Amino acid sequence: MRRLRRGLALAAAGALPLAAGAQALLPSAAPVTETFDGLGTAAAAAVPTGFLLSAEAAPSYGSAANYAATTAATTGNRFTAGGTYNFGADAGATDRALGFLNSGSYSSPRHIMLAVQNTSGAVVQDLAVQFDIEKYRSGSRAFDWKFYVSTNGVTWTAQTAGDQNFPADANNTVYSYPPLTTAKQVALTGLNLAAGATYYLRWSDVGTGGSTNGQGLALDNLVLTPTLGTGAGTPTASIATGTAAYGSPYCLSSAAGSPSFAVAYSATGFAAGATFKAQLSSAAGVFPANATEGIIGSGTASPLAATLPAGTPSGNGYRIRVVSDAPLTFGTDNGQNLTISLAPATNPVSVTPTGPQSVTTTGAGATLTALAGPPRPLPGITARRRRGLTPRHWRAPRRPLTKLAAPVFRPRAPTTWWPRPPLSAAPWWA
Repeated sequence: MRRLRRGLALAAAGALPLAAGAQALLPSAAPVTETFDGLGTAAAAAVPTGFLLSAEAAPSYGSAANYAATTAATTGNRFTAGGTYNFGADAGATDRALGFLNSGSYSSPRHIMLAVQNTSGAVVQDLAVQFDIEKYRSGSRAFDWKFYVSTNGVTWTAQTAGDQNFPADANNTVYSYPPLTTAKQVALTGLNLAAGATYYLRWSDVGTGGSTNGQGLALDNLVLTPTLGTGAGTPTASIATGTAAYGSPYCLSSAAGSPSFAVAYSATGFAAGATFKAQLSSAAGVFPANATEGIIGSGTASPLAATLPAGTPSGNGYRIRVVSDAPLTFGTDNGQNLTISLAPATNPVSVTPTGPQSVTTTGAGATLTALAGPPRPLPGITARRRRGLTPRHWRAPRRPLTKLAAPVFRPRAPTTWWPRPPLSAAPWWA
């Protein structure tokens, strides 16, 4: 943990703690540090601002499966349960670290992710990253501690200078208080992180061939030191999607999407010719965590031409926003819910009774009942004559079949009706 020695050095250099906000902030050229001492001693401790934890094989900073709290804490005891740990030398220790102990029920890999935003107003040309990897318990399975960086929190690049291999131990019974510490330094040169842009760091704890007999490993004493370029740098990128309901409600089918419609937006902080994309949310109004899924239109100028794709499920909570990849930026949404109705491919109709029925030209004849599904009305549904039905000349009202209690047939001569269910009804636009 080396907190005292590192703390004195940071104090002399004017180091700042990681700031509050959606991400950790780089407000100036001064070093920024995180010692994890703010975790306290609780088993369920919230991780510092900007950090997220993941158990996914392909972690993404925006994943809904991420979590943000530890599940266990060490108290100087012989801990054996798998978990995300708030590590400390004893129950009252103020010097803490964040890490994992993998087991048969707490699988590997596990990841610590951090989002860092450049709020200095200048370009961050380079970023020096220093951290300690601490070992609190031995394990008879080999583990690798790996370090990655990313410009979008989805696609990661390995930085092997931050990796450390921990060979398999003879047993799982050796506990180290204070922990065994390995210091790492990684120089991220040529970063050129624009003002307002966000960068992502990731530490992964990966077992060799499994998760059992894990080693207690943790991250501590993180220091980020930016090197700022001259000049004001690039303005913060932002996108505002215009407020509109477009052509809602939309009626789609499995074969036909919507007519094209215009998605207006305004954007700042982007290079000339930057590409922008209209992105559709889920029916619940939830957008993807990236700028590649749900794209319904793209272009380099407002408005964008967009089309709802064929087969989009029915729902009344859809929204649209404009996004961009360079830099990765998610705009505000359109501010109004959109309704989409997906028509069924067919609308089966059953006729009862199924046997031959006589229909006369005068008086009351046999009653025929036609039932159509689905049980909700579909605008524009009309009956279609099918081979094998008599009489030839019959008419049914041009209105939703689901609203018909009993279709009216007007034969021109006495005849017999031979129903051959099921009939089918289709939307007029099919």
